[in-house]
Amino acid sequence: MESIGGQAVIEGVMIRNKNKIATALMNEKKIIVKKEDFHSLTEKYKILSLPILRGVIGFFETMKIGINTLNYSADIAMLKDEKSGCKKSNLGFYGMMLFAFALALFIFLFLPIFITTRLFNIERTTLYFNAAAGGIRIIFFLIYVYAISFMNDVKRLFMYHGAEHKVVNCYEHGEKITLKNAKKYTTIHKRCGTSFLLVVFITAIIGFSFIDLALFYFNGSTSILTRTISHLLFLPVILGVAYEILKLSSKKKNFITEALVYPGALIQKITTAEPDDYMIKVAIAAIREIV
Repeated sequence: MESIGGQAVIEGVMIRNKNKIATALMNEKKIIVKKEDFHSLTEKYKILSLPILRGVIGFFETMKIGINTLNYSADIAMLKDEKSGCKKSNLGFYGMMLFAFALALFIFLFLPIFITTRLFNIERTTLYFNAAAGGIRIIFFLIYVYAISFMNDVKRLFMYHGAEHKVVNCYEHGEKITLKNAKKYTTIHKRCGTSFLLVVFITAIIGFSFIDLALFYFNGSTSILTRTISHLLFLPVILGVAYEILKLSSKKKNFITEALVYPGALIQKITTAEPDDYMIKVAIAAIREIV
């Protein structure tokens, strides 16, 4: 059975497999579906399909697909406003996404390093330092997710997220994808982006510790700025390793892989919600286009 994934978008769901992307949206009580072909760079260039490297490529391709799909869903959602004279600027949308990405780096990369350096005298004990910074990073993430879960638009997004997981779980259990069958499945999924982020945070504790050890070995010292830059430069490697861990956890079940993805499953209880029947029908419309 082929591996599939997806994401919730504004009033809809995007689901993709290796070579196809389908986005289904609810527009004035009608479901509209957009289907696209997709070919990863890992297929075109074999060297990019090597372990870890394929995860880095996959992450950035997923980011690109996700942003473009979100932009498309925003276009559809804004159709009524455009008719009344209000138009959405694509330049403004991508500018906002760039700002959001920069803000995420500030909050989840720079700020934990800054706070740990200022509050604790453990700069040279690299594992303790990165464990503390990683803990702060996870706390920030939990606060962020919990805070936005109270927003009405985000609540609907989380319901569509739940619908996506239900139909994917239904498919992966080999059942016919119908409303009745999909409804009985959980809104939790192991390969969810939420789980991936938690695995990234945990992997970063170990990975960044080795990077800091190398800095002390070659430099003899470090600083907040040096740590931030070096961690940012090696972030793609962390993403690649986290991808391999999550991929392994979906194939092999043991105590270690289960322990790594379990926190992500818990957080999905916030980032997903039970969808209504219409939302599940939207997700079904998307998945039927690619399987």
